[in-house]
Amino acid sequence: MKFTDIFIRRPVLAIVVNLVIIIAGFQAMRTLNVRQYPRSENASVTVTTVYVGASAELVRGFELWKQSRGITKATFPGVAYVMLHSLAHLLIQSVALECGYAATAISERIYAGAGGYGILLYTGTTGSEGTLGGLVDIGRRIEHYLLAALDLGRLCSNDPICAQHAPEDRHEDRHRHGAACHGCLLIAEPSCESRNEFHDRALVVPTVDLPGAAFFTDAP
Repeated sequence: MKFTDIFIRRPVLAIVVNLVIIIAGFQAMRTLNVRQYPRSENASVTVTTVYVGASAELVRGFELWKQSRGITKATFPGVAYVMLHSLAHLLIQSVALECGYAATAISERIYAGAGGYGILLYTGTTGSEGTLGGLVDIGRRIEHYLLAALDLGRLCSNDPICAQHAPEDRHEDRHRHGAACHGCLLIAEPSCESRNEFHDRALVVPTVDLPGAAFFTDAP
């Protein structure tokens, strides 16, 4: 005998079972949360990029510069490079002021990476300004010239405008600069290894706008 034969032989039982199923269905309609459309949630994706030693303003300015020129492969050199590059320009100016060297007679090379950090100043011009003897003598008194360079960097003739410059400012096409201008850090482009880009005095010495980001915090 099949299972269905029970309901065929007992129609009253079949009616009762059908009524129970109908009542259970109505009860389910009242209690279950029925939606016309399925539930949907907005998905969010968070991308985190780590720039070792980079300040937020310089990175935002660098990214804005890349977007404005459609550049995708350029990488930010790091805050150590920006600090050493800014210090190198101040050293070049202090040497030029006290030793008679023209700023265009001195070139730079910045080292900032896993192998170490350093600044190389060298001369590559002909004539009396192209001799290495003067630079060798400067090296023996590097502390004096370093203090002179730090003194030059503390105040710019264009402050407070120079010190308050924001790299991410869209109204100025100087996205790869912090506190830097021709009155303090920018020198002749043949002397600079990166065409007068990636400078910020605030990373070297305290400025009138940002006193807490400097490497040389105790400079006299």
